[in-house]
Parts: sequence; structure tokens; C-alpha cells
Amino acid sequence: MPSRSERSRHARAFVQQAEADLGFATRTYRELLTDPHNQSHQFCACVVMHAQQSIEKAIKGLLIHRGISFPFSHQILQWISHERAALPIRPTLRRWLREDFTAALQVESFAPSLEEQGRHPRYFYLLAGRNTEYPFALPRGGVAIPATAFTLKEVKDALRVAGKVLKFVLTMPGLR
Repeated sequence: MPSRSERSRHARAFVQQAEADLGFATRTYRELLTDPHNQSHQFCACVVMHAQQSIEKAIKGLLIHRGISFPFSHQILQWISHERAALPIRPTLRRWLREDFTAALQVESFAPSLEEQGRHPRYFYLLAGRNTEYPFALPRGGVAIPATAFTLKEVKDALRVAGKVLKFVLTMPGLR
């Protein structure tokens, strides 16, 4: 088990990277809105991915800081929702986020998940459902790419929720 000071350093590093991911996502989103030549919004998936990564890293930083072990997974909020080990932070996180906890879970669901692989028998090598990194199988057949999968509203919502999660984590003593 690492020392408390070592855990604190690792936790702050996760939170700093969460801030960087959110900053990059926010800047890219602003560029999307101001570029009249970009009608396809091809970078929406990248913005959503960095918002999701910000949420994931901020929460993992908090867990590290609290000495709570967690699995290797992008779906860290899903894990917090069900695991006993997360009980010390679950009520506070849910209170802080309120209805945005569900929205944060939605953003998290856009990350690739090992559990999602192989659900579509014809396209077993593709992740089912929308995600931010790989082409995915459509319910009625065909393949979609992340660059065209997300709306500007989904991007805006992902950034808002990521900002709220990061703000929550930064309220914790020792994580600034």
C-alpha cells in the first residue's frame, strides 16, 4: 500500500490530467461553434471522449486520495453505483450531482467497454452502441463512425457534467 503522501501525489496528478482533458474539450468545443466551415462537427466525438476522460480521471483521483481501490474500467461511476467499497463517497457524490449523476453515467457510457464487445453476432469485432473511439454496429445494420455520432447538444451536456464532476472533486481537501 503506498504511503499517504504518495497517494496524494498520484491523486493530484489524476485531477490535474482531468483538468487538462476538460480544458482541451472545452477549447475544441468553442472552435466547433466558431468555425463556419465545419458543418459536420467531425470533432464532436473527440470532445465527448475528453469530457468522459475528465470525469473518469477526476473520480479516480478522488478514489486514490481516499485510499479506495477500483477496477481497471472506463465505467467508474457505474462501479461507484454498485460497489460497497465506494460507499464512503457515493452519497456525497450523488447529492452534489443530483440529476446530473444520470447524465454523467450517460457520458461514461460513450467510452468503449469490454462488456459491450461481442453482443452483435454479425459484427462481433465491433463495439455495440455509440462510443467515442471505434466504429460501431448500428441496430438496423451497417456501421457508424464516432465522428458523426454525436450532436452539439450531447457535446454541450457532456462538457457541463464533466465540469460539475471536476468541481465536486476539487472541493475535496488536498486535491487542488
